[in-house]
Amino acid sequence: MYDCPKCGVEIEDDSTFCKGCGVLIDRALEILGLDRSASESDIKEAYREQSIVWHPDRFPNDPKLRLKAEQRMKEIIAANQTLRGYLSRSSEPVTGLSD
Repeated sequence: MYDCPKCGVEIEDDSTFCKGCGVLIDRALEILGLDRSASESDIKEAYREQSIVWHPDRFPNDPKLRLKAEQRMKEIIAANQTLRGYLSRSSEPVTGLSD
């Protein structure tokens, strides 16, 4: 068992779903544009790329788009934390997730 990096609820080692906050590993992969074969370096690179694209400071003159970027960044940060937390607590790579 390990704690969810987002909410702290214990997650079964073989589970890809947190009962506390509803975070899905597959959803986190989708947000970062990755598949189940992603390595830790792939996750880091995807996070950086998404952060550059969606950083709210890129949209100073458009409040509506800035708000959308802020929401998207929250998703990107949560996905990154979820996947990195999963990998750091699991001896299995992301490819070890069940379908």
